[in-house]
Amino acid sequence: GLHHSLLRPPPPLLGLAVDWTMFNTTMPSGEQIRYQVLRIAVPRKGRALPLLQLAYDRENLPAKSQNQLEQEALLAVVGALPSGICPVILADRGFARATFFRWLANHHSCSTWYASTRAPA
Repeated sequence: GLHHSLLRPPPPLLGLAVDWTMFNTTMPSGEQIRYQVLRIAVPRKGRALPLLQLAYDRENLPAKSQNQLEQEALLAVVGALPSGICPVILADRGFARATFFRWLANHHSCSTWYASTRAPA
């Protein structure tokens, strides 16, 4: 009952840093390509250990919305985690939108998702 649930240790938390990076590169042919990369990584000792990285040519993005790409990527990563691990989503202000938090509330892998976004400076 309630007494036993109060004594149960909390589930292990795992930080997942989610971020978009954009950059341009020049191919050997001289062609310029503009990339947009979605990365989900585990922060560890001052580094980010990537679990998933998806690169898109910004001129030829998939027909899906950026929100859908983020959600599918998060579901793939969280689905590959050991059972009982609760993700803590660490993201910048670009993810601080009501639709994202509502989506997290509806798609959880444990009793709750935790989310943290960087506050404005």
